[in-house]
Amino acid sequence: MTKKEWIPYVLACALLLLGSYYDYTITDRLYGSLPSVGIFFERLILVPIQGVIIWTFCLLYVEKKQLWKLLCAFIASMYAVIDAMHYGNPQLDRVD
Repeated sequence: MTKKEWIPYVLACALLLLGSYYDYTITDRLYGSLPSVGIFFERLILVPIQGVIIWTFCLLYVEKKQLWKLLCAFIASMYAVIDAMHYGNPQLDRVD
């Protein structure tokens, strides 16, 4: 690594640690005062992100022809389907 290549990695790690430390505070503020913001991040923004992940693995498989990348795309798509099923059925969200 050159002298300044480590800066984004250290910054990302610091933000990750800060976000994990203040996780409940951030969640309470998003869901407590503005439930629409929490619903947006919980339901609407996850679908495009999951789609991008699946699309990326598929493109990597087409480019590199490595079967494990196609397997990762399949696993990501199954996760997206299972995640979407939770929003239609409140019984799946319940923990006994």
